[in-house]
Amino acid sequence: MLAAIRTLNRLECVGETLRAALNELASIAPEWLREHAAPEWFDRYSTRIEDSRLPKGKEARKEYAEVIGADGSRLLISLYDLSTPLHLRELPAVQILRRIWIFHYYAEEGRLRWRKAEDLPPAGMRFDSPYDPEARFGNKRSVTWTGYKVHLTETCEDEEIHLITHVETTAAGITDSELSAPIHDALAKKDLLPREHFLDSGYVDADLVVKSQRDLGIEVIGPMRPDSSWQGVARTRATITRILRLIGKLTRWFVPKESAIRAGLRIPMPGALQSSASNFLEPIAASAPFVRCVPRRRGLPDV
Repeated sequence: MLAAIRTLNRLECVGETLRAALNELASIAPEWLREHAAPEWFDRYSTRIEDSRLPKGKEARKEYAEVIGADGSRLLISLYDLSTPLHLRELPAVQILRRIWIFHYYAEEGRLRWRKAEDLPPAGMRFDSPYDPEARFGNKRSVTWTGYKVHLTETCEDEEIHLITHVETTAAGITDSELSAPIHDALAKKDLLPREHFLDSGYVDADLVVKSQRDLGIEVIGPMRPDSSWQGVARTRATITRILRLIGKLTRWFVPKESAIRAGLRIPMPGALQSSASNFLEPIAASAPFVRCVPRRRGLPDV
């Protein structure tokens, strides 16, 4: 879900953040602001900050960013002075200004310096607009956005009307798996727990499958998330290798090469295992054509 805000680059963000704080102070404490504002601020921040009116070139933009940083720092120092009324520093726009300055600047030799992009906090921690500090950068597969993520739960009976039973809205950076258990809890409070809950792979893990069945009587149905780390890939390949070697040793057959698997050849197995295990192992074999098994002539394999 997109936030109802204008997309800002970093320079626009800090300029617009300072402008928003000045506007809020002007409406609540105009006399205080008139006393503490520098004369050039009225020209610099009187209109909306837009990239088309900002300096061009990397060095010029960095210098201008540090000018804005110095202006914001001067304002914050004045606001946190003991003589300033306490309620002014607690204004939402002032607190947003303070946080965004931490995100984008660092202190060096008594001056604020513009952070490099690689030194910024993670995208899920920072916000890029002073007008919606809860909106976050989201990324799912090839789709990116700034805003929120909405999780919908609905009925799916074939012969019935499909009704939305629960809506959960989170920051865009929250992973789907973090919402599975809270969604079940919310459905339980409304007495709307299903017997079967179909979920996308992002929501499903082994812990959820077991606890949902044990504690709530829900059968969670959905594909498990693969372990894409190199350790997980290595463990998966090792397991596949052991299974296929076992098959090869029991049947005294080689595992088919990739071309044979694509042609639909089955992996022969002993009679007692044929009906159940072969169907389970065929897709595993298809995913690991690089394994070849050497048959064992006598005895059972050591697994």
